[in-house]
Amino acid sequence: MAAQTFIIKTPISGTGSVKEHLPKNKSALNSKEIPATASGFSLQNFLTGPGKVKEEDLYTFTHQISILLESGVPLLLGLEIVTDQIENKHLKTTIEKVTLEIKSGQSFSQSLANHPAAFPPLFVSMVHAGEKSGQLVGILKQLGSYLNEQNKLQKKLKSVLAYPKFMFGFMFLLLTAILFALVPKFQEIFATFDAELPGPTLFLISLSQALKNHIIFEIIAVVFLIIAFKKLSKTKYGEHLIDKFKLKIPLLGDVILKTILARFCKTLSILIKSGVPLVEAIELAAATTQNTHFDRALKNVKTGVTAGDSFYKKLNQFSIFPPMVVSMVHTGEQSGSLDQMLESISKLFETYVDSKISGLLTLIEPALMISMGIITLVVIVALYLPIFQMSGVVQ
Repeated sequence: MAAQTFIIKTPISGTGSVKEHLPKNKSALNSKEIPATASGFSLQNFLTGPGKVKEEDLYTFTHQISILLESGVPLLLGLEIVTDQIENKHLKTTIEKVTLEIKSGQSFSQSLANHPAAFPPLFVSMVHAGEKSGQLVGILKQLGSYLNEQNKLQKKLKSVLAYPKFMFGFMFLLLTAILFALVPKFQEIFATFDAELPGPTLFLISLSQALKNHIIFEIIAVVFLIIAFKKLSKTKYGEHLIDKFKLKIPLLGDVILKTILARFCKTLSILIKSGVPLVEAIELAAATTQNTHFDRALKNVKTGVTAGDSFYKKLNQFSIFPPMVVSMVHTGEQSGSLDQMLESISKLFETYVDSKISGLLTLIEPALMISMGIITLVVIVALYLPIFQMSGVVQ
């Protein structure tokens, strides 16, 4: 079925850079959550509460409005229809404001740019490109697909971390209960023994006593470390240090790296395909990496491309971009199909991440279970060893 025409009853600017339609605060792209009153958007916003716009809601809005426009529904009417179906109160309020701004004479992209808390610069730039090219429906469909794919990718990465977090939390609670409750009970029993306790038992009792005797200092130390870590993570140096460390975590570091590369290449491909100039596309796509190590490298790449250097040559200067990526980008530049090549790179890394996550889940679960079993066994042996020894003496 041929795509139906649609009517947009708002002026659409055909001139000017995409940047003119973007919010001035570009740090919004690196926000970890989306408060209703602050600027920011993050595909990594896994846990959302009241006052935040979820990526699923943004995807639903994009998908619905694209279908309505494709069916020939005017933009303003389409926004009103979609608004009635939106469950997120803050997104609903934002769309209502967007509708009023369009009625006052602003274009769709200009009105979206007024609300960076819900619509990031990436979203606005693509809508603006769609308006300029007359392919708004196609662009919105690409946006919806992009948001959905990135959300799935982030959830897969989250699934790798969820089980270890649960197991470590459970192990911590178990050891706390043993050291603070169970060991003191056994200590009372051992006090009635007229015999020297074995080394493992003495170590366990000493550890339990030390933890109980210095509990106040331990709590203060933990609170201090948490506050210090949070303050460090808010500094540029600390954020860069943490982001660099993430890429070097055994097993997980490679998955995180490939996830970032897949997201960057996919975003850049979508932007280029939408007609956004390469320099601006690199800047927008860099922000979606949400990693300062990548952000610094891509700022350098952008500067070089602006000066006339080849994109692939600048990428080749940084080790975080694998030779395969550099080679495929080079091929894409030479053949004039950079957007298609970037999309291929993204699909390759997405497939790799899927396979790696499945393998990690297969390895992590039994490894953690065995580790927990060994720790529990050592504790039990240490506690019951004196009893076994006493039984041997009596016999």
